[in-house]
Amino acid sequence: MTKNDPDKGVERMLEGLKSHIDEILTSIAAAENETHKQVQARIAKAAATTESTTAELEKKAADTSAAAKSRWDAFRSTVQVKRDHVAQQIEERAKERDAKNALKSADHAEQFAVDSVLFARLAIQNAEVSVLDAIDARLYAKDLNGEPASSTGADLPGTS
Repeated sequence: MTKNDPDKGVERMLEGLKSHIDEILTSIAAAENETHKQVQARIAKAAATTESTTAELEKKAADTSAAAKSRWDAFRSTVQVKRDHVAQQIEERAKERDAKNALKSADHAEQFAVDSVLFARLAIQNAEVSVLDAIDARLYAKDLNGEPASSTGADLPGTS
């Protein structure tokens, strides 16, 4: 969402997020019919993508204000804890030979997946509030400056 580039904003980012979620759903559906080795390769690919995205966001965060950087650091810390937990679970599962423990581990992994989706949902809902707050802030600033607010909001950053 940049003031100088209203065509490339939040709406495009949300469309990209929607597309990414569709890709994840397709990947999950395919994984349901794959071998353990194939799913492990899928996990490695997803982890590499996550690392790449994290590095990209860290670079962007370095260029932001202190308050935004603090929020990013807190979010990144939470995500890192989740990723470390997943890595630990994968490592523990690789060592398991007992069927009962493997089933228990699978139950834990499934619950962690549910928790991760809920965490993502919360992050998306927080993004919605942030976007609406940014739109409101722009409208308020226009109001204070005596500028007319457009009825469609088309002149706001990130809208088309």
